[in-house]
Amino acid sequence: MKSLVTIVNTFEMDIVSINVFDRPVQSLIDSAGYKYVNENIKCSKILIHKPGIRPVAIWHPNRIISTEGANKAIKLMTTVIDGETYKGRPGTIEDLVSYEIEFFEELTGINLVALSEKVLRELSDSIECVAYRYYSDSSKHRLHLRELKGDWESVFRFLVVFEKFSESE
Repeated sequence: MKSLVTIVNTFEMDIVSINVFDRPVQSLIDSAGYKYVNENIKCSKILIHKPGIRPVAIWHPNRIISTEGANKAIKLMTTVIDGETYKGRPGTIEDLVSYEIEFFEELTGINLVALSEKVLRELSDSIECVAYRYYSDSSKHRLHLRELKGDWESVFRFLVVFEKFSESE
């Protein structure tokens, strides 16, 4: 469904619902059929797990953007679904993989980033990275890690998860 989303200006995004199954995140990753999964993602025992159905969208800034800039923009997003206000938050690896499982065909040609969950680049160092879906052709999609420092080129898109806004926020 098309829904109006507001950051500072109003624009349209396709918002869909994904079902994050109550299974271990590693099991979801296996179900997504990636041709490659970064070893540190495979080995992580602390990936965020929050099952349930939630509205998500893919945001394409269409420009080079920093991690900080993308995070800020996503967190400023709001939309109304069935009369309720929802705020954006960056997606987790679990959200990204669940989207991949349900909407694989729609992701053809898309490099999609899950900004909200940090994974160490190597177990022996402390460089924080985030996961992203890398697309090389219709039969090859991969789950990589990328350092948080630096900018994201304009080919990257970001997974936005919308959560019901409560007045206490």
